[in-house]
Amino acid sequence: MPIIIYLDLSNNKLIGPLMNLPNGATYGGYVDAPSLFMENNFFNEPITSSLCRWRDLVFLDLSKNRLTSKIPKCLENLHGLFTMILSSNRLSGVIPSSIALNLLHRLKLNDNNFVGELLRELRNLRYLCILIVGDNRLSGNLPEWSRKELTYLVVLRLNKSNFPGRVPQSFYKASNLRILDVAHNNLLGRIPQCLGKLNAMVLKGVDLEYKGTWYMVYNMDLSSNQLVGEIPVELTALSMFVGLNLSNSHLAGYIPDTIGSLMKLESLDLSGNEFTGANPPSMADLTLLSRLNLSHNLSGRIPIGRQLQTHTDLAEVRYIVRSLCSSHQWRRSIASADDSLLLLICCCC
Repeated sequence: MPIIIYLDLSNNKLIGPLMNLPNGATYGGYVDAPSLFMENNFFNEPITSSLCRWRDLVFLDLSKNRLTSKIPKCLENLHGLFTMILSSNRLSGVIPSSIALNLLHRLKLNDNNFVGELLRELRNLRYLCILIVGDNRLSGNLPEWSRKELTYLVVLRLNKSNFPGRVPQSFYKASNLRILDVAHNNLLGRIPQCLGKLNAMVLKGVDLEYKGTWYMVYNMDLSSNQLVGEIPVELTALSMFVGLNLSNSHLAGYIPDTIGSLMKLESLDLSGNEFTGANPPSMADLTLLSRLNLSHNLSGRIPIGRQLQTHTDLAEVRYIVRSLCSSHQWRRSIASADDSLLLLICCCC
């Protein structure tokens, strides 16, 4: 049988166990890097050990199948692996140290049944750009990271697990971080002020073109935790934010007056907290907003400004004023002829 360099069986309806894979090619003199793409099928047994014979494999994607059992230890033989995507399967057990491969740039293990603590060896992957391990059954405190360990990290998603404790202050050391998602955990305490030092999320006097690529998205999601205290004003210095979600915690106090500094913000969700007072006038400066949810908070008047007064550019606005009127005194009005626009305004009768 000839040596296979590139095998793509993705997006079919293949069933049963993964076949006994032939030996893969070594990476030398070939146009294509040794790659194996078998995502979005119906493979439903453990990952076969024959995969480990592809010692020079560079890209591996087995996502969106029904693979079971544990990650085989022999994956540690894939020293040249650049991308490993095992998300959306039924894999279980602890995340083994064998996958902490030195050259990994992208690792996706989300939407499985992994348990235990977040693998500390992952901190040693100095070239790691994308780490997505959310939607598992992981537990234990999130580890602190050094600046060296976070040098290239761009996307960090640890959402929908059972992580307790506090948001690690060391996250701010990720100088290239553009997406931080630790939503739907059991994190508590205050939002660290030092997150305002995330350098990649600060506009530095240059105009950026949005080309629809992942690396141009700047997002922070800390929603559905047990966070308390006020929103750190330092967060409003992250001028490259496109999305900010701090909903469903116990945040209190006033929304920072400097919220209007987030000029590129397209989605803002502060709902389900315990904020007091009225919206800051600067919120009317958020002219790019397409989604705004401030429900179950606040009181007072809606800020005067083109975006919040006309709302013609908003895809969805939820502005529910609590404690301004009793339940029988307010009315709901939908003030748009376009079905895609939704405006909920609570006002006294």
